Amino acid sequence: MTEEPLVSIITPCFNSEVFIEETIRSVLGQSYKNIEYIIIDNESKDTTMNIIKSFESKIITISEEDNNMYQAINKGFRLSKGDIIAYLNSDDIYYKNSIQKVVEEFKINRNIELIYGNLDYIDDSGKKIFSIKYPKFNKKSFQRVNFQKLGQPSTFWKKSLLDKLDSLDEGLKMAGDFDFYLRAASNSNFKLVNHTFAAFRIHKNSMTVSQDQLAMKEIKLLKKRFSYRNNYKNSFFDIYDKIKFQFINFNFLVYRIKKFFNL
Repeated sequence: MTEEPLVSIITPCFNSEVFIEETIRSVLGQSYKNIEYIIIDNESKDTTMNIIKSFESKIITISEEDNNMYQAINKGFRLSKGDIIAYLNSDDIYYKNSIQKVVEEFKINRNIELIYGNLDYIDDSGKKIFSIKYPKFNKKSFQRVNFQKLGQPSTFWKKSLLDKLDSLDEGLKMAGDFDFYLRAASNSNFKLVNHTFAAFRIHKNSMTVSQDQLAMKEIKLLKKRFSYRNNYKNSFFDIYDKIKFQFINFNFLVYRIKKFFNL
């Protein structure tokens, strides 16, 4: 890896006029400057492309029809030339020094191919709702749980890992990253960095919010694909993992309780 490796960030978008400018500015405003930013637009019908065009000298843009989000991201992967790669959805944001920190970590840890950190959750206005601290990656534990134990916006990997895995599974609609991480875990070393790289936005039009049931259905199918055994031992450790995760992230537990009781 060179002293200042190129970092490629891909953003898929569709009718993203509300938040896309903030997402773009969070990438272009990084303290680390050797960044290639690629936006793949699914022929938005609102003012999304007008916003993107106002930054066009700093962005590589494609606007054409996609079958789903993962097809768009894969297009970005194929265009990318970076040594380090990540994707950021069109309503999420990076913090200013995130890419600099990621590059430094990869330089120090030469044998690591995927780095992930902690994640903030924000509302429509950008106000922080709660933060998530993730545990050290364990493939069996990751496979057991019904929620992801890696925050996708805070995950970065080397081009060498992407070359081994080829791409995201375009047959999936919501759990492509879950599949990607399980495949990656068989091919590379992960490293948890105790740093918050990004913020994930919760809002009513978010795909993660509106398509939650579909995501859970796909995760169950993926568990079968990866020969996960739904036995008493795994069920016990599943419950243990969830309790431990909630204990570490007490503010997340409070949020869920308030949401359940509509407080």
